[in-house]
Amino acid sequence: MSCGKYSPTILSSYFIDNSWWYKHCFNPEQDLYDRDGYDRYGYNEKGVDRAGYSEDDYLLSGEWIGDEYCYPLYENVSRKWVGKLVF
Repeated sequence: MSCGKYSPTILSSYFIDNSWWYKHCFNPEQDLYDRDGYDRYGYNEKGVDRAGYSEDDYLLSGEWIGDEYCYPLYENVSRKWVGKLVF
């Protein structure tokens, strides 16, 4: 699995309902953060996601496993949040 800008805690929300962000903000066109205090990438103003990790935490957890570069922390958190819709 690749590791990108989006927190794994919200990827499932985007897969379930692509417009979840607009439904979870008071004013989605102007708000930088949703009702829970997270931006559209899943991080709060301190740069931490709902699982307690930063984007750097995910990126720095990368390692070579065989001939593939993996991100075990990102993958583990992603598995825990599969099927969940943030609301």
